[in-house]
Amino acid sequence: MTLKEKEIEEIDKSIKNKEDEKAKAKENLDKINADIENLKKENKEVQNKIDALNSNKENKENDKKSEENKLSQNEKKSQEISNENKEIEASVKENESKINALNTEKTNDQNNKAKLEGEKSTLEQGLSDKKKKLEELEKNNKSQVSEEDKKKAQAQWNRGSIGFFEKMKSDKALKVFTEIPENKKIVLMLHFF
Repeated sequence: MTLKEKEIEEIDKSIKNKEDEKAKAKENLDKINADIENLKKENKEVQNKIDALNSNKENKENDKKSEENKLSQNEKKSQEISNENKEIEASVKENESKINALNTEKTNDQNNKAKLEGEKSTLEQGLSDKKKKLEELEKNNKSQVSEEDKKKAQAQWNRGSIGFFEKMKSDKALKVFTEIPENKKIVLMLHFF
C-alpha cells in the first residue's frame, strides 16, 4: 500500500468518524428540539393554570406562586437547552467544515495519484518505445558499415588520387604527387599508365 493510499484510507476513516459524530449530534439536536417543544406546551399549560388561578386570586395565591416557580424553572431549563443547542449546531458546522476539508484533501490526493500513475504509464511506454528502437538500431547496425569504416573511406576520398595510391600501396605513383615537381609529374604519370 502506497503512502498516498494510506493517507486516503486515514482520511476515509476520519470522514466516517466525523459523519458518525454529526449523526449523533443531529440525533441529540432532534431530542433537544422535541424537549423544547414539550416545555413550550408545558409552559402554555402552566400559563393557562396561572390565568385560571388569577381569576380566583384570593384563594389560590399559593398555588399561583408554585406554578410561577415551576414556570421560571422551565424557562431557565429551556434557556440552558437552547444554549446547548447552539453549541451542538456550532459543533455540527465545525464537523461539516472538517469533513469538507478532508474530502478536498482526499480528492487532491486521488488526483495526484492518478497524475503520477499517468506519468508512470507515459514513462514506461516511452521506455518501451526506446527499447524497441534500440533493438531495431542494433539489428540494423549489424548489417551496416561502421562509422569508423565510413570515416576512413571519407578521409581517403578527401585525399583524392593520393588516397587512392596510398590504398593501393603504390609508392612510385605517390612520389609523382608528393615529391616530383609539377612539370615532371605528367611525364611520369603517362609512364605508369
